[in-house]
Amino acid sequence: MAITLPDLLSDPTLGLVAEGRAEPPTQPIQWVAVTELEDPRPFLSGAEVILTTGVRLKTGAAQRAFVRRAHEAGALAIGFGVGLTHRRIPAALLSEADEVGLPAFRVPYEVPFIAIGKRVADALSADHYAGLEDLLEAHAVLASALLGAGGLGTLLAELARMLGTDVALFQYGARIAGAAGPPGVRGNRRPGTGYPSPRG
Repeated sequence: MAITLPDLLSDPTLGLVAEGRAEPPTQPIQWVAVTELEDPRPFLSGAEVILTTGVRLKTGAAQRAFVRRAHEAGALAIGFGVGLTHRRIPAALLSEADEVGLPAFRVPYEVPFIAIGKRVADALSADHYAGLEDLLEAHAVLASALLGAGGLGTLLAELARMLGTDVALFQYGARIAGAAGPPGVRGNRRPGTGYPSPRG
């Protein structure tokens, strides 16, 4: 199951503390990026949770710029590790995060960044394997339909049911067989929804 920022913040094993006024998004977290760069933008692709101890963010101007750059890169939140460089999340960073609507949370000294990264990675792995299980199940159903008494017609009917849309088989530009999708959901589902293609 995809993991969101509210999921992360409510995990009692991590003890993370939300600060600031920005509402945590429900968009799934794509990754956790640990950085001590003043400008992390070149190394982000969006939907990450950024973790930092702010070792290079010594001034209010640097802290505000860091937040703006993280926001521009599409980060979902900033997790700030306290107890090393800073005793608390700097006020300038929190103020700027509130201004741009980027959630910030405090990472206690006792919580290693790797624990947060592992929590997200485990959730992403679970999603990936669930998708593979769906593919294997769909393959078994379609193979059974094709090899059964109904043959190609049953296969296409089962595929139409899975995808929630009409399907057709063409050869050399001519339609040779087809099946209608379920009436109530026809057209509401894109092909492949629920049955992701393996990548990598």
